[in-house]
Amino acid sequence: MDIEEFTLERIQSLYENTVELNLSDSGVHPMSLNDLLNDDELKAVQSLELGYGWTNGEVTLRETIAALYRDLGPDDVIVTNG
Repeated sequence: MDIEEFTLERIQSLYENTVELNLSDSGVHPMSLNDLLNDDELKAVQSLELGYGWTNGEVTLRETIAALYRDLGPDDVIVTNG
């Protein structure tokens, strides 16, 4: 299979981190959590326990999504990453 090179994407991949002015990038400059969160929010993040998540989506998230539709419950919703 011969896939034609996507020239614009290739140019961005080669030069996006080395140019002085980047006028074509659709993203944003990196930020730290210190830039985004206040002290209380940082403490809350630092105390979060990280573990293995629900394979079908956390219950309250599925309940919230199901509430958007008539006659659906959380067991009718599966949340996946995309």
